Amino acid sequence: MQTQTFTNEQLVKKFGDDANLAKVISGIEAEMWSVGEVICEIYVDDQFVPEEQEKTMGDLDVKSFKKLTLLSRNHEELVSSTVEAVLEFIPKIRETSKVIAKDFRNNSGRGKPDEFVDLIEHCTWVSESLYLLRPMYSAQKPEADGDWGRAEMFFTNVAREALQAYENSDNVLLGDILEFDLPSSLDKWTQLLV
Repeated sequence: MQTQTFTNEQLVKKFGDDANLAKVISGIEAEMWSVGEVICEIYVDDQFVPEEQEKTMGDLDVKSFKKLTLLSRNHEELVSSTVEAVLEFIPKIRETSKVIAKDFRNNSGRGKPDEFVDLIEHCTWVSESLYLLRPMYSAQKPEADGDWGRAEMFFTNVAREALQAYENSDNVLLGDILEFDLPSSLDKWTQLLV
């Protein structure tokens, strides 16, 4: 990971007297992107800025803080580490899915709602990671773009069907989706990413 630190004086000189944090980040992000880097973490006066706070802090005047630190990674390194993390997580989701499927079928339809919610959150993490990964992955492997779209659609449809079955208390269908369809959709991602 690369680290770049800027003083507010440097930022004012580069982006102007009226610069705010959003303008600065956008400008530096474009520069970094052109050399194959992606901003991963932002610190204002040594305080980490979570992604959800970036927009609310966007109007922050550059002169109101002393230092901006950015941690960045190379595109290929980021793609590689994200693919690795997703591939490590997929078998865990697959196994959890099968256990939860049996619970929904065998416990008079009650299942374990908390575990199901966790499973959906894990699937959401995989989906969001893959969504963010797609432009960089497609740039490295343009021939895989059609397969990516099909895997994405299948995964999304399976998640939607599982939620509908859960909302309709159709535990037999939910069990089937969790035992067969979700692992199958995860297998497609594994085949694509390996």
